[in-house]
Amino acid sequence: MLFWLNARRLVLCSAVLAFFFGTAAAEVSVPVSGYEIFLGKNCVVGSSPATCGATFTGWTGETSTGGWRAFPGTGLGVWSLQINYTGQPEFNGSVTIVGGKWHFLFINGLQLQGDVVSGEVTWPISANTDAGCGTGVARGTRKSWGELTF
Repeated sequence: MLFWLNARRLVLCSAVLAFFFGTAAAEVSVPVSGYEIFLGKNCVVGSSPATCGATFTGWTGETSTGGWRAFPGTGLGVWSLQINYTGQPEFNGSVTIVGGKWHFLFINGLQLQGDVVSGEVTWPISANTDAGCGTGVARGTRKSWGELTF
C-alpha cells in the first residue's frame, strides 16, 4: 500500500503565479512542496472520462536542487490545489490537467486564489528515478492559469 501512495504523490516543485497590475505583467515564482490528500472521483469533462476534485496541499519551498522539501519548507506560506484531469497517474506516464482551482495563504496575510485552466503532471520512469523533483516524485507544471484573485 505504501508504494501505491508514493506513486500518487504529487509535488509541485515550482508554481509560477502571474500577477497582473494594469497592463504590465510580472511573474513571481513560488516553489512549493506537498502531498495529495484526496484522489478525486470519476467524472466526464467534455466527452472524455476524467478524474475530478483531486486535492493537494502543502507548503512553500523546494531544495537547493529544485526537489521536494519536507514540511515546514521555507515557512512562508501554505497552498491548496484542486484539479480535474484526464489520463492515468502512473510511473513513466502523465496526466493532462483540464481545470481546477488553487489557493495560496502567505504568512504575511496575503491570500491569492484563481482557476487552473490547463497543465500536466509527469511521473518519473520508476519509483527509483528522478523527474526533477526527487526520487519517485511527480512534477506538476501549469500551462495556463485563469484570472488571479486577491
